[in-house]
Amino acid sequence: MSINPQNFYISVIDLFSIIIPGGIATIVLYHNFGDTIDSIFVIDKNVTNYLWAILLLYSYILGHVIFQIGSYLDRPIYDRWKGNRNADLIAEIKNIRGDVTTKIIKSNHDWAYFYLISIKSPILEEVNRKMADSKFFRSLFVISLGLIVLYPCKMIFSKDDKETWPILFVMSILLAIFSCWSYLKLRNKSSKTAYEFVIFHESIKDQLPKPSSN
Repeated sequence: MSINPQNFYISVIDLFSIIIPGGIATIVLYHNFGDTIDSIFVIDKNVTNYLWAILLLYSYILGHVIFQIGSYLDRPIYDRWKGNRNADLIAEIKNIRGDVTTKIIKSNHDWAYFYLISIKSPILEEVNRKMADSKFFRSLFVISLGLIVLYPCKMIFSKDDKETWPILFVMSILLAIFSCWSYLKLRNKSSKTAYEFVIFHESIKDQLPKPSSN
């Protein structure tokens, strides 16, 4: 059985969008609350393999939490940012959809995605790739927001590393800006690609050869 490189890439990105933000959260939490974590789980720091297992477990669990939090950002952040972008494409998609599917499937993106699945379009891989990339940056955006909240608290209440916290705070802001912009652009590109292909396919479907009945 052959492995589709595109599907493998998407699976890796989906995994990274969970593990990497979860790993960052784990490192930050352990750095600030390491003694408490050690006392709760009775971690022996001399057992290296055990520490790596704990790190991966924490990263995976926290990564899923961050991923789920990120899933709630589409409506308040992406939908507002999107505004009238792709307005012409969306208007054409609504004409293609009709009233029945509009009542059942509210999201134009979801409808276009289901359309691509139904016709087994190869462009679906490109849409999935862009969506996987956007989810990765969405998770990074969530963790950067957490860091933006954490570091000012550390600057106020911590007596250690007075010079380090402001630098980390600025870096967190830059990470938030970069990851949010990347998330929004890739999410929009995914929808735009899906809309454009659906419209294109609808315009030429009568010219396509009919499937054989044999």
